[in-house]
Amino acid sequence: MGQASGVHRLMTASASKHSNILSQNRAGRTPWGGASPPQTARRGEIARCAYTLLSVATLLCATGGGPAAWAGTGQQFPRGSAHAESSSHFLAVTILGSAVRVEGEWDSGFGGEIAFGSLTERRALAAWAASVDFVAYSERSGGRAAIELAAGTRWPSGLLVGVAAGPVLEVDDLRRPRAGGQASIWLFAGVVPYARVGAVERGGAFVDIGLRIPLPVGRW
Repeated sequence: MGQASGVHRLMTASASKHSNILSQNRAGRTPWGGASPPQTARRGEIARCAYTLLSVATLLCATGGGPAAWAGTGQQFPRGSAHAESSSHFLAVTILGSAVRVEGEWDSGFGGEIAFGSLTERRALAAWAASVDFVAYSERSGGRAAIELAAGTRWPSGLLVGVAAGPVLEVDDLRRPRAGGQASIWLFAGVVPYARVGAVERGGAFVDIGLRIPLPVGRW
């Protein structure tokens, strides 16, 4: 009986020791997603830094033909002249900022865009462009990346206005990427104010009201 009691005490002590070790291990583990806030903060800081650098680059280049250079294509030529149908192609880097309403809550967004397109003096189809852009949320985790095709016209007012649409992909720390689509209207006035609506899978609707600041990289 004494021997059995000794074995029992050894087993009990061993089980208690293992139980304590397991408890310490569990306590030392980081909960699932526990590292998410620092990672989100780092990504947010990187995105804000990139946004700031693009903003500074735009301001530095503005005097050398930044947004004002685009307005030069808006000069009016007499109808029937050799220049009436002239066009210029461009490659541009754009910074953008917007007020974003996502799933019933307002947030701010910031990001950038790379666009290739053409401007012409025709009134019906005065501009077209293809672009890739991204928007990072300020308060929410993640953001969106999109491909857009845009077309603009100067009819009937002479102002360059247009529409754009394309597929979008929303990424988030808390769920898998969601695909969808978006459409927007815009006005070109050196800078480009725009309004956009879109939706992604599983009811993820969003609205953007923002401003693009284009920085021409090349024109030919």
